Amino acid sequence: MCIPVHICNLFKYKLLSLISCCQKPEDWLDDEPEYVPDPNGVKPDDWDEEEDGEWEAPQVGELI
Repeated sequence: MCIPVHICNLFKYKLLSLISCCQKPEDWLDDEPEYVPDPNGVKPDDWDEEEDGEWEAPQVGELI
């Protein structure tokens, strides 16, 4: 299936104009970690610090 050139050019123009108008918010946090400790993580009852080491909450994606 062929798409006429003028339709491709129109699509490209619309896409480029959409991209150029989009900007990151001024308060965007670029240096924040991708994963953070789960605030709802619960240490298992049978966790032994001497045997298992210090417990750390599981990592989850950034919270929104």
